[in-house]
Amino acid sequence: MADEFASQVCSCDSETREKRSEVDVIPNDEKFASQVCSSDSETREKRSEVDVNPSNEKEKNQWFDDDDDDDGCLTHDQLTIYYQMVRDSQGFDVPDFPPSEDFGRIMPITDLNNDLEMFEITRDLSCLAIEEYNVNNGTKYKFDHVEKANLVGVAGYIFYITFEAKDGDDDDDHSKTFQTRVFRGFRGDVEVFSCDPKPT
Repeated sequence: MADEFASQVCSCDSETREKRSEVDVIPNDEKFASQVCSSDSETREKRSEVDVNPSNEKEKNQWFDDDDDDDGCLTHDQLTIYYQMVRDSQGFDVPDFPPSEDFGRIMPITDLNNDLEMFEITRDLSCLAIEEYNVNNGTKYKFDHVEKANLVGVAGYIFYITFEAKDGDDDDDHSKTFQTRVFRGFRGDVEVFSCDPKPT
């Protein structure tokens, strides 16, 4: 299956590739400020004090209990958490907030093992990514399994996949965690933007 995807690797010109590789998944404040749900000054002051690293379930549940906003977009608190996590993880670790109308948000694939189509897509993209990594680094890693995956829609999808691969040269069969960012277009074109061991 990886060979099938390899034959579909994007053949677009360099200008298009450059545009795709520079997709801004971490907009600056001015760019996404208009998406933040409005509220009165008292609520905004309360939200500005949000803890981006809540220490208990009670605090976490408060992210979802804001009754001041019911127009389909994330609250200011949720956006604060989201953008902090995207910056810290480069898009590979994002919160599982409820569905919203915020366009361009990286979303976790929450039921990967029970969604056959997504299971096969993320598996095949991971296989393609580790093959490219081996070619570029002279290694012999073999895909083992997907740990988790996120995606964002951009005239197709960019997948942020965390997966395990085993070193073919390691007699002890140890595995290493990799993270890959892969574009998959609506026409089936595929391009691996990056594939590297997960930072420790």
